[in-house]
Amino acid sequence: MRRLTKAYIRILSKENLPQIASDEDEMVQISGDLETAKDALVQVTTRLRANAFDREGAMAAFMPVMSYIPVPADASDSLPYDSR
Repeated sequence: MRRLTKAYIRILSKENLPQIASDEDEMVQISGDLETAKDALVQVTTRLRANAFDREGAMAAFMPVMSYIPVPADASDSLPYDSR
């Protein structure tokens, strides 16, 4: 996916998750210009969906999806959860 999209994609370790994350959560960080990040997000979600639907009974594990909350354009680029 990294080679295909040219985006920086990484899976955050348990030690680098934001405090709001539960112990069972996993998080993927995608960085790059807007179009690159969009392409990478499509690739990641496509892979996650494929893996979820491959599991037997995967639909029962899905929780309702929260609405997208846009970030203001003047928001800081720094990550507030660098260390947990």
